[in-house]
Amino acid sequence: MLKEIFLVMLIFFAGCAAPKGAGGAEGELNDALHSGKPVLLYFHSDSCPYCKYQMPIVEELKRGYEGRTIVLIIDADKNRDMLRKYGQFGYLPAIVFFNSTAPVAHTYIGLTQKPVLEEKLNGLLK
Repeated sequence: MLKEIFLVMLIFFAGCAAPKGAGGAEGELNDALHSGKPVLLYFHSDSCPYCKYQMPIVEELKRGYEGRTIVLIIDADKNRDMLRKYGQFGYLPAIVFFNSTAPVAHTYIGLTQKPVLEEKLNGLLK
């Protein structure tokens, strides 16, 4: 009887402990890179003044390109290793584009205007 209760609890808590996207930001990126779609990876920090200007632009792109590309918004403070790996030197804001076959296509460091980002995304979608 005790074994059955333990087994039921184990199954219940295992389901609760493994939500969609388990694996954190690296897991999300890995899933996105295997989607066959271009990926825009945006690193930001709440303490970065330029990130506050960049965020609405990235959110607009996320909505405007939904279904055609994947936009991941990553908190750099919580993902420092990932920022160093992909964000070149760790400066913010950082935007990294991956083409549909996963290699890094381009990286932008610092505040980047929407038309520049749209041009890059449109090029990756061709």
